[in-house]
Amino acid sequence: MPAGKATSSGRGGTQPRRKLNGKHEVYVLARMAGANQTQAAIAAGFAARSARQRGLELERDPLIAARLKYLLAEKFKALHMEVDEILARAAMIARADPRALYDESGRLRPIHELTPEEAAAIAGLESAEAFEGGGKDRVKVADIRKVRLRDPLPALRLLAEHKKLVRAPDDGMNALANALADRLKAARERRRTANPAKEPKP
Repeated sequence: MPAGKATSSGRGGTQPRRKLNGKHEVYVLARMAGANQTQAAIAAGFAARSARQRGLELERDPLIAARLKYLLAEKFKALHMEVDEILARAAMIARADPRALYDESGRLRPIHELTPEEAAAIAGLESAEAFEGGGKDRVKVADIRKVRLRDPLPALRLLAEHKKLVRAPDDGMNALANALADRLKAARERRRTANPAKEPKP
């Protein structure tokens, strides 16, 4: 296939000037979905015995490379979060109150009625049905809803680090302090082992 030209589309990468053919578009979509080169070539309809080689050739095609670059840039833009948005979401999780998920009668509120702040605290939902009896006498007696909430500690840690209340776990000073603490602890343990008689009795 002749090399295709690509045109700039600003910060979003480059968008091919002319469209790919059907097989090549399927190949690109398969790659975007997580398939490797061989898998994408097979998904696009190329023979399995030559799929690996065709995948390598397609990756070197300028038109396909430009299309992949463009779609990856668009995907990144869709997933990108500004710092303020990240901190706002962390604050939602840190401030979450499980009581807000239930109505006055103690029943779990429908998910579509929750505010964004309330929904942000939910890590997972499970639904199940409870039955009694068997055979023709089997009767449903309850609907079970289980809610798994997000751990607020990581969110609190992020906010505390942003406010400079604590140091980041990988901070150099933190690492030095932890190393010194470990050495002091080891020294105390060696002293205790060497002089067991001097240890205070419980």
